Amino acid sequence: MLEMWMSTEEVRAKKLRVLAHVSCLAPPETVELARHAAALGVDAVSYMVPCFFKPVGDAAVAKMLADFALAVPTTPEIGRASCR
Repeated sequence: MLEMWMSTEEVRAKKLRVLAHVSCLAPPETVELARHAAALGVDAVSYMVPCFFKPVGDAAVAKMLADFALAVPTTPEIGRASCR
């Protein structure tokens, strides 16, 4: 679906901006989807730490968010650490 949006005339002409939400229950899949979205040229990616399999402790949350951000260093990103 993202590939289809990125190929539209509006997106190519910069008349429409695309923010891809890439969250998955498995953090490695979130990283993979973020890289894929960035490679397609999205304007930004968004994600959140998994709610079902929650990381244990603040250090684990910080590492997960850092891993997500480092996966797409040149793409703006929006991350969320809590799903309460």
